[in-house]
Amino acid sequence: MTKVATTATAATVGAIAAGPPGAIVGAIAGDLTGEIIIEPILTIYEHKKKVEAVVRPDSFWTLLHKMTEVAGWLVGLFLLAPFLLPFVAGLLIPAPGSKKK
Repeated sequence: MTKVATTATAATVGAIAAGPPGAIVGAIAGDLTGEIIIEPILTIYEHKKKVEAVVRPDSFWTLLHKMTEVAGWLVGLFLLAPFLLPFVAGLLIPAPGSKKK
């Protein structure tokens, strides 16, 4: 839905509900809604479509940089896993002395 469609829909609903004054109020409300809510959403959506394009590395150094980014996440996962797994297991498995009364 675009800003124009939002404004037109709100103006139409306002005109049906309250006549010409309702159309004016509906047009103002629709324009504000389109400006405040719909425009940022459309901008984010258009930006995501541009960012999602596949970019090939242009040099060896760019490729090496991308590989170290991915490897950094994997190293971080291997460093955190020994701490997180016992924590999760301790939350899921009850202690031996804790019986429900």
